[in-house]
Amino acid sequence: MAEQAARLAHASNLYYTEPCVRLARMLCERTGCGKVFFENSGEEANEGAVKAARKYSRDHHGPGRHQIITLINSFHGRTVTTLSATGQDSFHRTFGPFTEGFAYVPAAA
Repeated sequence: MAEQAARLAHASNLYYTEPCVRLARMLCERTGCGKVFFENSGEEANEGAVKAARKYSRDHHGPGRHQIITLINSFHGRTVTTLSATGQDSFHRTFGPFTEGFAYVPAAA
């Protein structure tokens, strides 16, 4: 870590860096995907996952299958969509209207 920090401590994902290129290649090889996109935060990754799931469903099954199931007491981020996915009523009292299409279920024991 110290060696990398001496070369480059942080760079925006707007720029390519050698470590990111190596990681992207490894991820593509291991997953069979043709490309990757590095996000800045977990909520951005969650928002991207919601978009990818809804796009896949629409492309393969048509409109109307956009509901996503999340867990009660979960937390997915602070954007309007990730707050919508969050299964905690306390987050749903203030920031609406929210993105529709989320259902909340208890975790299996």
